[in-house]
Amino acid sequence: MNRLRERILESPAIRGSLFFGAYWSVFALYMPFMNLELTRRGFSGVEVGSIGSIRGFIIMLAAPIFSRLADRLGIRVKMMRIFMMLSAVGVTLLMFPQSYAWLIAAAVFLSLMQSPLDSLSNSVTVRMARRYHLDFGRMTFWGALAFATMNLIGGAVWEKFGFRWIYLCAGVMYVIVSLIAANLEEPVEVNENGEPVATKSQAPGKLNLPPAVIVFFVAHFGVNFAYFCAFGFTAPILDMRGANEFVIGLVGTVIGVGGMIIRHNSQKIVDRFSAETAMIMGILAGLIPIFVYGWVENVALMVVFSVFRGAGWGLFQVCAVRYLDEQGSVENASTLQGILVMLNTLASIIASTLSGYLFDTNLVMIFVISAGMIFFSLVSLLVVKHLNRKAALIGNSEPI
Repeated sequence: MNRLRERILESPAIRGSLFFGAYWSVFALYMPFMNLELTRRGFSGVEVGSIGSIRGFIIMLAAPIFSRLADRLGIRVKMMRIFMMLSAVGVTLLMFPQSYAWLIAAAVFLSLMQSPLDSLSNSVTVRMARRYHLDFGRMTFWGALAFATMNLIGGAVWEKFGFRWIYLCAGVMYVIVSLIAANLEEPVEVNENGEPVATKSQAPGKLNLPPAVIVFFVAHFGVNFAYFCAFGFTAPILDMRGANEFVIGLVGTVIGVGGMIIRHNSQKIVDRFSAETAMIMGILAGLIPIFVYGWVENVALMVVFSVFRGAGWGLFQVCAVRYLDEQGSVENASTLQGILVMLNTLASIIASTLSGYLFDTNLVMIFVISAGMIFFSLVSLLVVKHLNRKAALIGNSEPI
């Protein structure tokens, strides 16, 4: 046992992979079943739906603030561990409310505690990958695998013992994740050989975002908007086209497989091309299921082509985190990732509202708008690639 522990501690790849495996397992334990549990407890659809909206607004507002604070104090790992522990308390509290007011209070507390976790975990692990020349995508692969596995196991277990226990188990898992996070390393600035180098200041400086990064943020928002808009009503659309529960679940499995395959091989794609080109490839892959879902009513084809949905999303997101980290200095590592989280959340709020309206009025327009946003993001990324090439030619490549 001691030898195994020593091997884990000596390997940053194992430490990062274990972290993502445990972290994504938390969400697999309760998120897919939460709405069902709350409705069975007696809450209305409007009340349950409002929880998601409230969570989105809180994360959108709080994630950049906490991420900036973590950079300013230089305590990304410590803050992540503290907020993991507080999230354990928050998710457990969801077991108890029988009134809507108390449910809102518990959801607000949990959302506030969860708000910086994605930005902190991404900034810490992607910096570890850069320092030790590791494949960040392969680390997240284990998270995707754990999510799919725990989702299947959880469904069988909760059906037998009751969905009420999902929150307590998720709380325990948050504590475990916090303990695992203790073995992650505080981000440091490194040279090309992965060796730590001194920085002028540990406090985050002013964010002077170059044009390429600003356009990248626009592209990132567009991709997330397109995905949330196009795929938010996948299950109802499949149901309308005659799919049963097994087929609807199979789509999720196919999406997961596509994401796992591409995450496992993302480093090879980036090495052969570039981070910008890899993101463009991810965007193009995402166009395929948008067209199939929107204009092909054959359920079997929807299932098959869902693999491109997982692959496109996985490749784009992994490369986006890596690309943004490479543009910034260590002092602003979590701040920049916090901006990504904010944009993701804003995109989900707007897209979910729009797609809900269009689902009832003009279904095809969901996919027309989504495809348009994908093309817009594709053009934006081509602009990013051009601006980066131009900056490299004139030697203007200082980190943010």
